[in-house]
This record gives sequence, C-alpha cells and structure tokens, in this order.
Amino acid sequence: MGRKKKRNSRARNLKRRAVAAISAFFIVFVALAAFENNTVKGWDDLIYPGVAVDGTDLSGMTREQAKEALAKEHGSVISDKKINVTAEGKTYSIAYSKLNPSYDIDSAVEEAYSYGKDLSLFSKFNTIKFVKDKNIEMKLEYSEKAVGDFIASIEAAVNVDAVDAKIDVNSGYKITPERDGKKLDSEALKKELLSKIDGKLGADTNVSASVSTAKASVTAESLKNVNAKIATYSTNYGSISSPARANNIVTATKSINGTLLMPGETFSFNGTVGERTVARGYQEAPVIIGNKVDSGLGGGICQVSSTLYNACLLGDLKITERTHHTFPSAYVPKGQDATVDYGNIDFKFTNSYSYPLYIVGTTGGGYVSFSIYSDKSLTATTCKITNEIYETIQPTTTYIDDATLLTGTTVTQTPAHTGYKVRVYRTVFTNGKQVSQSTISNDTYKVVNGVVKRGTMAAPGTTPAGTPSTQGTAANPSGTAGTAAVDNAGTANPGGTL
Repeated sequence: MGRKKKRNSRARNLKRRAVAAISAFFIVFVALAAFENNTVKGWDDLIYPGVAVDGTDLSGMTREQAKEALAKEHGSVISDKKINVTAEGKTYSIAYSKLNPSYDIDSAVEEAYSYGKDLSLFSKFNTIKFVKDKNIEMKLEYSEKAVGDFIASIEAAVNVDAVDAKIDVNSGYKITPERDGKKLDSEALKKELLSKIDGKLGADTNVSASVSTAKASVTAESLKNVNAKIATYSTNYGSISSPARANNIVTATKSINGTLLMPGETFSFNGTVGERTVARGYQEAPVIIGNKVDSGLGGGICQVSSTLYNACLLGDLKITERTHHTFPSAYVPKGQDATVDYGNIDFKFTNSYSYPLYIVGTTGGGYVSFSIYSDKSLTATTCKITNEIYETIQPTTTYIDDATLLTGTTVTQTPAHTGYKVRVYRTVFTNGKQVSQSTISNDTYKVVNGVVKRGTMAAPGTTPAGTPSTQGTAANPSGTAGTAAVDNAGTANPGGTL
C-alpha cells in the first residue's frame, strides 16, 4: 500500500514539472514572438539591412530618404563618359550627356523597399537580424533617338554608294568601270551600343563597327557583251500631242533611258517610270477612262509603253504582261499598243537571253524611239510583226431630241467607236531564213455606239416649224458651233489616248 502511494506521488511531481516546463516554454515563445514582431514592425517603413542600390547602402532608410541619397549620389550621372565607335580607322564619339541619361530612382527605391517584405514574420526577423547583402542595379534611361542620330551621322561619314558600270553605245560601246562602295552595318551597331550603354562610372563605352563592301550591281565584265543593236522602233507624237502630252512622253522616256536588264530579270514599266505626279514633272493631258477620253496626270505615256512594246516584239523578247487600250491608238498599228496605269495596269517583259539588254530611249523632232542593245550574235535573228483585222464591228448612232437645244443643233454625248478583232503575228528569221511564226496577241477593241443630242427648240423670232420670220433668222442654223465630237485618230483631240 505504501509503495502505491509513493508511485502516485512521483507521477504527480512529474506532471507538475512537465506543466511548469511547458508553461515556461510558452512564455518564452510568446515573449520571443512579441520581440520578433516588435523588431519586424520597427522596420515596416524602412528598407531592410544590407540592401543597396548600385553600391549605395540604403539600410534603415525610408523611401524618401533613399531617394534623396540616390539623387545625391547619382544625380549628375556619368556626365564625362563617352561612347566611342571605331569604323574604317576613324573614331566617332558622343558624350553620354547628349543621350539625356537619367536613373529610374523611383523604381529602384521601390524594389529596395519591397525586398523581404513579402516573407513570413520569422523569415523577416531572420532577414533583419542575420544580414545578407542585396545589391539592386538601377535602370539607366536615355534617348534612343539620340543613339539613332549618332549612328546616322556615322553612316553619313562612312557610307559610299556603289557606282554601276556604264556603257556609251554612241561612242563605240565604251565602258566606264564600276566602283564599289562601303556600308556601315547600322543595325548590328545599334544592337551592340544598346547592350553596352550603362550607368557605371569610369571607362568609356568603346565599340568597333562593322563596315562591308557595297558591290556595284552592274560590272564592266557584265557589259562586255553589249555590242550591237538588236531592235529599234519609233512613233510620232509631234503631230498628235498637246505641249502637256509631249512633256509627259519626254519625261517618261528619260526614266527608261539607260536601263540595263540582266539575264533573267524582268522589266516593269511602272516600276521603272514610277508614279505619275506633278512633283515628278508630269502634267494633265487626255487619257482614256472607260469609254471616254478625259484629262489625267501623265496622259500620253502609253505612247511610250507602246513604242517600247514594239521594240521588244522586234527584239524577240518575252512579254510577260501587256494590256491593249479600249480603242485603237493612232500611233501604232491595231493590236500593237500597250496601255499602262500606275497601280493597276503594267507592261512587263523578261530578258530571256544569256546576255544583258541595254535600253536607249530618245525623243526629238516629234518622235519617241527605243533601241535595244545586246550581244552581236543576236543580230542573226530578226523579226517581222504583222497584224490581221479579222472582224470589224460598225457602231450605231442614237439620236435624242433635246428641247433645250436650238433646232438644227447637235451635240455628241457619246462618240461612236468602231470595234475590231485583231490578231498580231511575229515571224522570226535567222540569217534571213524563216524559222517560226506565232500569234502573240488576239485583241478585241469593243464597239461603242454613239449618242447624239439634237435640238428641237425653235429660235426666237421663228415659227414653230422653224421658218425664219421677217423679224430675224435662226441662230446657228448649221449647228456646227454646238457640235462636240472626239476624233479617234487623235487629230481633233490630240493625245486622245494614253
């Protein structure tokens, strides 16, 4: 019985000691937690210890204090630092101050202040008590435009345009050799500069720029086979053109003159002549729009494209794009015209020969001419172009009475145009012997029926039947002054077609 009491007493003592120990631990834990909490709380509005921005220690600072410290330390950033670019043995420099540099202090301070703030209470306490250095780099902001302008200034100093070889067909095919140029790799330079620009004090930023050789597109070697005229064609514009139309023909021809087409290359009329604008010297002149002749910028240049087209036909060249006019043109045979309209209709041909083609375009004495030069071996082949009008469609004319016009007066509302169906053939001869004949086009020029208004209004002082009274005579009895018509041949309407 005594032993049992002793065991119970020891158990109660152990239990009391355990409870006391747990209580003591809890008290210590609570005290420690309170200490940690108070410690961490004291840093709530401060940057944690060990945090620096670009080497400036911000420990224990508020946001505003940190901004002041950084502004003082980095306010006049790298003012004496330079960017030096070496290209072709020369050095080009720009001061960092020209880039309008500035540090993004606000973002850096915010990052410094936020460091450790998202951790648990225990981790925050450890971060504060057991300091580990944390350095944050500020972002340097600067003007990329200033960098671009700097690179552009280097380009202007370094770049040299290549000069193509040229040939003078009027001086015994004399060739002027090409000259290669130089070109700065501006994209690579910009990429390298942007990667190296920094806000660190000390040494300048030094970069070596890459400069490549700009090869000429046309070499003297490639022109050595241009030694003979293989085709030529001329049309007259002097007798059918207004001054504006003649100007447009001269302007377009100059754009084409001197064109060199290497083997396999395709000539584009619109691509070579360009958009017809006032700034480029073009004027308003008659053009065909739909079924009517109207005024348009660049009117007349279809005579240029049609003349060149016929030179190409005679040169046995491969025509890759060509469209005929709505009505036949006065300056070339039916079926042998080529209309153009910038952005819509183009005239194209391809150099299918193994030699370059050199195109000479001239104007003078009211004629526009195109001559095509290449290797003399091609002169053994000649071409003959013929057309066949295999159907003619005559137009009709509809008369509409108009009470607002005097009797006997007529006004052409829609000019009549005869329709045609035309085939064009090319016959090829080698050393005078026919080797082939082919159909190169089959065109239909649509018929346009005319519409004419005729007057039914009696003139003042006449009887309803139109008999002159004793008081006066009918005004314009013949009606000629009131007639408006367009001559399809282009005589009454010079330049009536493109």
